[in-house]
Amino acid sequence: HKHSKAVDAVPPNCRSKTLITIGAGTYREKVVVDRTKSNVIFQGQGYQTTIIAWNDTALSAKGTASSHTVGIFASNFTAYDISFKNTAPPPSGRDGAQAVAINVQGDQAAFFSCGFFSYQDTILANKGKHFFQECFIQGSVDFIYGNGRSLFEVC
Repeated sequence: HKHSKAVDAVPPNCRSKTLITIGAGTYREKVVVDRTKSNVIFQGQGYQTTIIAWNDTALSAKGTASSHTVGIFASNFTAYDISFKNTAPPPSGRDGAQAVAINVQGDQAAFFSCGFFSYQDTILANKGKHFFQECFIQGSVDFIYGNGRSLFEVC
C-alpha cells in the first residue's frame, strides 16, 4: 500500500502543495486522501499506464460510497495522467454490486487527463466543486452521480 503511505506522510492541514509522483504500473490498493490532507497532487505517467485499482463493492464495503478505490475527502486535490479503477465484476442483477472508482467529497478537486473505470457508479462526485479536463470515463449505470458540482471539459 505504497501510495496510501505516501498520502499518510503528508502533514495534516498543510498549506503548501505536496506532489506524489506515481510511476507506470497497476497498483492494487485502496487509497484515501483524508480531509486533513489538503493540497495533494497525484502525478501519474499516463492514464493508460498508471492505474490505482481495487475491487470493493457496496456489499463488501458496507455501502456504495465506501466501495471506492480512491476516496478524496480533502480540499484542493489534483490528479494528472492517472487512472482510478474499480475492478469488481459487472453487476449482473445482484444487489450491492455498485463499485465506485473514485469518491470525491473535497472541494476544488481537479483531474487532468485521467481515467475512471467501473461498471456501476464510477464517479461519485458527492460534495464540493470539481473539474475534469480531457478525462476518459467508463461505466454503464449511474457512472457519474452525487450532489457535488462538477464541470467536465472534453471528456
